[in-house]
Amino acid sequence: MKRYVGLAAVALVFGGCQEKPVKLLKQEAGYWTQAFSLQSFEVPNPPPEYRGDLENALAARSSTPVCLTPEDVAKTDLASQLISGQGLTNCDFDENVSENGLMKVVAVCEDPKGRAVELKITGSASVRSADVVISMVGEEQAAQPVSLELRAVLTHNGPCPAPTPQPTQVPVPMPAPAPAVQ
Repeated sequence: MKRYVGLAAVALVFGGCQEKPVKLLKQEAGYWTQAFSLQSFEVPNPPPEYRGDLENALAARSSTPVCLTPEDVAKTDLASQLISGQGLTNCDFDENVSENGLMKVVAVCEDPKGRAVELKITGSASVRSADVVISMVGEEQAAQPVSLELRAVLTHNGPCPAPTPQPTQVPVPMPAPAPAVQ
């Protein structure tokens, strides 16, 4: 009888543990355009140029198309790409689900300086498009709270363009080395 009670206790302990929901979305290989916009940001006493610099960085990122190869797609998922694009690593996920056209990610990650950042990604996502809001809350120097919210719109635009052929260079013959003097 004691044996069964012990087994029941073990089953209750392990049965009470629930897996964190994970359903990853793999994008389709091909040519993608991306548009990032700043929705909101709160930083205590930022320098006047800070917001403009941030918006310029997002604009530069928005103008850079991406060609995902089948190998790229096999290595990663959409949420991981969005997270690494923000410079975040070592994420502990509470939720990472992409299904039925919706995406929801909740995690605590590290920024490049090793500080904790609370991350949420919500919105619509499929293998050929995404329209999500990325919210990040962390701390700046001297434990000042910082929050940032971005909108990312990603669109698949077909196959990657063929590489532009480079002009063939005709090798220039080199003169033979002079004979050694004896």
